[in-house]
Amino acid sequence: MAVASTHSAVKRAMALPALPGRVPVLFPGRRRPVLVHDEPRAAVAAVLELPGGPMTVVATHLTFIPGWNAHQLRRLVRLLGSAPR
Repeated sequence: MAVASTHSAVKRAMALPALPGRVPVLFPGRRRPVLVHDEPRAAVAAVLELPGGPMTVVATHLTFIPGWNAHQLRRLVRLLGSAPR
């Protein structure tokens, strides 16, 4: 975080959708799927003002549920649509 501490930054938190209800997930070593609940997820983004121009940095923890994690990632990309790259 040395870069963030020496340059100004604009921070933003974004909620990512949790899958409603329980869904079956097949875990390695198990013969049958297990019904699991998803948890709310979030992402934190910061636009850093650097000498070479602004840059967006994002941290998140997506769900482990196959398919839904891709949905969360697409949502995050849409939310960051106008952010500097």
